[in-house]
Amino acid sequence: MKKIILLLFLFGVLLTFTFSLNYTFAATNFVDSFDVSDEHSNPSGITFNTDGTKMFVIDAGPDTISEYPCATGFDVSTCNAAGVVSFNFAGQDNSGQGIAFNTDGTKMFVTGNVNDEIFEYPCATGFDVSTCNAAGVSSFDVSGEDNNVSGITFNTDGTKMFVVGYDNDNVYEYPCTTGFDVSTCNAAGVSSFDVSGEASVPTDVKFSSDGKTMFVVESAFVRLYVMEYPCTTGFDVSTCNAAGVDTFSVNNEETAPRGVAFNTDGTKMFVVGSNGDDVNEYTIDVGFDFDGVAPAAEEESEKNNSSDCYDCKPPILQGSRITISTNDYVVATGDDPIHITANVGDKVTVILNVTDNKSVDTFRFAGLYTNYQEKPNDMNTFYANNFDKWKQISTSFYEWNVRADDVTYDYDGTMSWGVNTPTVVTDVTTTDNFIFQNDDNNVVEYFMMPFTFTINDFMEESTITAKIYDASGNRLHVTLPVTLETAGNEPLNFDHVGNQKVLGFYDESVLSEMVETWSESESDTKQLSSLLGISDESLPPWTSNLATWVAEGTIDSADLIVAVEYLINQ
Repeated sequence: MKKIILLLFLFGVLLTFTFSLNYTFAATNFVDSFDVSDEHSNPSGITFNTDGTKMFVIDAGPDTISEYPCATGFDVSTCNAAGVVSFNFAGQDNSGQGIAFNTDGTKMFVTGNVNDEIFEYPCATGFDVSTCNAAGVSSFDVSGEDNNVSGITFNTDGTKMFVVGYDNDNVYEYPCTTGFDVSTCNAAGVSSFDVSGEASVPTDVKFSSDGKTMFVVESAFVRLYVMEYPCTTGFDVSTCNAAGVDTFSVNNEETAPRGVAFNTDGTKMFVVGSNGDDVNEYTIDVGFDFDGVAPAAEEESEKNNSSDCYDCKPPILQGSRITISTNDYVVATGDDPIHITANVGDKVTVILNVTDNKSVDTFRFAGLYTNYQEKPNDMNTFYANNFDKWKQISTSFYEWNVRADDVTYDYDGTMSWGVNTPTVVTDVTTTDNFIFQNDDNNVVEYFMMPFTFTINDFMEESTITAKIYDASGNRLHVTLPVTLETAGNEPLNFDHVGNQKVLGFYDESVLSEMVETWSESESDTKQLSSLLGISDESLPPWTSNLATWVAEGTIDSADLIVAVEYLINQ
């Protein structure tokens, strides 16, 4: 996660940044898409009935499963939204992620991200969600393995259940004594396969019909892959091999892929995503094989291509610079991070200088992440995919994408992000800048990515991390040797005395400074709530009135503190 960083901010010539990418595999091609936005705002999983004449899509937002009839099996162009049938699972979980059925469709399985459980629903008629019964639901708890469960699938007879989670980035294999009966599955006998080397946010898992190829969806906004892992023994994750993984990018069609499904022989693949809100259909020349190399020809192909791969090296962060208002910070090497304090209203610029062993003009993603904290309960799970080593989550980030709209997110209004555009910087070769030279030629160039944001509110001390992806999918993920915080009003400290909370430390200037300009605005309310360590919704109107009276001089701050202690104890 961490790399030593050396800053060399050297050059003066900036060129317009252009990209030329073609990420379509010769043997796997996009065919068509089916719009599900009328029924779903956050589709997260997909599956079909046996002959493909029914398509099922699950949504993590409206908490529904939609059943679409299709005139021709496994052909989304023939599916009909007008004939959709829905099933609501909100009574069990309000963030459904994955969906699966047993062989005859009389049991439906749903993964719930809030409760981290697998729900098994009986269905009177196979593959008819209108006949599924929430009253007869059974469940299986997977929170002992992962707290962000997403996709689900089974082996052929249902004696193995596979679940993927993006908290620990593992595929989990649970043995079940009775096929397709979650009450008989055993967490004590679970096996796991680590996909963190290839995926930071795995959202779905599927297998080929023989179980010897495992597919995992990566949904970290830009590493938009369906990954194909070879396994020597069918439906046994302990035999799967990350070294032999193939990847297929769906970035052209979907920038937030969540679920994947295949037809029976693997010659068609279907990917659903929460950005386009559609199902994308792809053809695969060789079933369940992205690269299209038939098994008989694979050995010969390896002989003919025995040289090192063209681009197997990740980008390198050569340096970074942080500017806060008029103060310029060079982020240098060292084990101890530089601590920087900003003030509300400050404009912050973080510049990353990145090189690659190949051309830097094919970089396709750069992201900056900060304000790490424990995941807020009401934070949109869709954006909760950037963890540090302490499993805290970034609640404010900017992600630049070459093929899609940039993604900007800030959970609590701590900062406002500006528009950021990268450039390629070039210069003649000198003894000072040779480190920026690529392998292929003598051109000295580097990718310069700026990130700008304005501080709006107090922020506790936080690390800053960066992600960069090159055209081959190699990724750089580093924690900058710097921590950032925003000066502001620290929460008041209340001690427990018996059953009461009494103010143990009080600096009158802290509260006085805040209320002297009190205007009962939303921002004022948010600041006071933060100072008291409670949510905005928990702040009663009378507290706001007291703050107004302090500002007017009608009462002093001691009177307000008495009220605060009363509030804290309620």
